[in-house]
Amino acid sequence: MITGIQVILARALLGIGREELGDLSKVSISTIRRVETTKYEVNEGSRFKTLRELKSFFEKKGIEFIDEKGKVGLIISKENGKKLEEKKNK
Repeated sequence: MITGIQVILARALLGIGREELGDLSKVSISTIRRVETTKYEVNEGSRFKTLRELKSFFEKKGIEFIDEKGKVGLIISKENGKKLEEKKNK
């Protein structure tokens, strides 16, 4: 599952805006805006191809989406966290 708030948080972790996310993921900015302001879910068999593309993009960057006990969030490995921190400090 992926929700709008998770997309916002994942962008923040990577330090990128909607335009850059659109360029990198090949998803339109208007779609990203719509995802971030509406509750969408991605799961197996979902018709929302663009949401799967966003989820896949973030996962390739080391960001995992979680949905446990009615709570959603993000997880990154320590290694990926260090890489993101180093990138932001450059």
